[in-house]
Amino acid sequence: MNPKPLAACYLRSSKDRADVSIAAQRRQLHELARSKGLEVCDEFADAVERANDEGRPGFQALLAAIRSSARRWRHLLVLDTSRIARDVWLAALFTKECERREVTILYANLPQSNAAVDIMVLQVYRAFDQLHSMTSREKALAGMRENIARGFRAGGRAPLGYRLDHVGMGVQRGGEEVKKAKLVPSTDAPAVAAYLKARAAGRSRRVAAQLAGGVVARKPATSLLALERNAEVYAGHTVWNVAAPRDLGGGYKGGHKIRAQGEWVKREGTHEALITSTEAASILARGRRTRPVREHTTALLSGLLRDPGGTAWHGHDSGQFYRLGKGRRVAAPAVDGAVLDRIRADLASDGFATRVVEEAGRLGSGADSAELKQANDALATLRTRLKGLSVAAAETAGEHSAATRALYQHMDVVAREAEALEAEVRVLREQAEASRTLAALTIDDVRKMMLDFGAGLTEMEPDRLRVFLRGLVDRVELDAESGHCRIVYRLPAEPGKLLASPRGFEPLFAP
Repeated sequence: MNPKPLAACYLRSSKDRADVSIAAQRRQLHELARSKGLEVCDEFADAVERANDEGRPGFQALLAAIRSSARRWRHLLVLDTSRIARDVWLAALFTKECERREVTILYANLPQSNAAVDIMVLQVYRAFDQLHSMTSREKALAGMRENIARGFRAGGRAPLGYRLDHVGMGVQRGGEEVKKAKLVPSTDAPAVAAYLKARAAGRSRRVAAQLAGGVVARKPATSLLALERNAEVYAGHTVWNVAAPRDLGGGYKGGHKIRAQGEWVKREGTHEALITSTEAASILARGRRTRPVREHTTALLSGLLRDPGGTAWHGHDSGQFYRLGKGRRVAAPAVDGAVLDRIRADLASDGFATRVVEEAGRLGSGADSAELKQANDALATLRTRLKGLSVAAAETAGEHSAATRALYQHMDVVAREAEALEAEVRVLREQAEASRTLAALTIDDVRKMMLDFGAGLTEMEPDRLRVFLRGLVDRVELDAESGHCRIVYRLPAEPGKLLASPRGFEPLFAP
């Protein structure tokens, strides 16, 4: 007997959704595994973590496992797209990484298909996820700003020289009083202040540390640099949006850990200062934090640009040119701009919208109403049984016989069966709703979505634009002799053939 293919589960709980708890997700994903003939051998989980936080420990462990040569599983089971990320681009990066490592993602609440148009369907789902994320993020930021305005800590440990003073809010949550933290000077504050004032006056780190004495004199150079990077905090201000975002490789986008200082968000006078704002500005002015984040210079279409025979064009000279072998060289900005203009025009075309609607309709026709009805009927039967058992238990209240104990044990078994079936009905109902949504998509709906995508191309950061293009475009064919170009999309025109730019080969530059 052949062993079952192996799978892993990724679970992420949500603060505002009790029905997608870790336990509920686990039940749904194990049921999905059984329906697909898979055996779950590994699990990764994040409890109440933000969906757009790439540093989630469970998510990072999952990434490490995906990249590991020791990984035994090739299928990843996830409840829905928002469990991975509500950030469209993080989700796309993750999907691309799984494709590269030959890991198949199976979503419990998303219709499955082998069509290349899945990338477009995923974008529809992620658009709703992104809207939810933006709304939640604004609420979170509003709450954070309110906390900071009242002098409370936004989160994290206290920096050297301060300690956290926890203040009760007079509100109970989960049986415990809600507390918020304020920064107050610690016993190390004089030494930290002395060091920073010496640095602001132009003294070297070594001399400033000697003058400060105490714990500061024993700190290595890296810790002293961290003190200087927190100069605004030591001036009594709360600062956020300082750290640059990470990419999926774990590095910092642009190569820098810290954003340009102009991107920071600051609230002044939130706690007792150890130095003045002028001293903080003097320290930062000579530090590395003020350097702007380097721009990524990889050519936009690297990996996508081919000649009609399939030979790759390669980006050269810091992304300023594309070169075909040792032959023709073309300016990358001109090619990139013309290709983006062509993509925007294609996305807005009726032919493109028509194909998306046709594929959405095909995917949307897969809802199995009979299966949902059968599950609902079974759930109704279990609830009737459970009601009857409850009546019987009430009649034997106060008895401690073996029969009574067996009755209560049977009630527990039926209740668990009903709970599992409720989760299954929920999944089937959501799948049916998703299928109805896809089936109801109109040309106007898709055209608007495509226009939004097209309009957003000019606003995307280069790294995210590359990810978007690799999800949308299979290849860009550029003829070096004629200067004509054709774009081939990840959307089937017919079985075994992808959709190409409706106008075919058109001039992109003068040969």
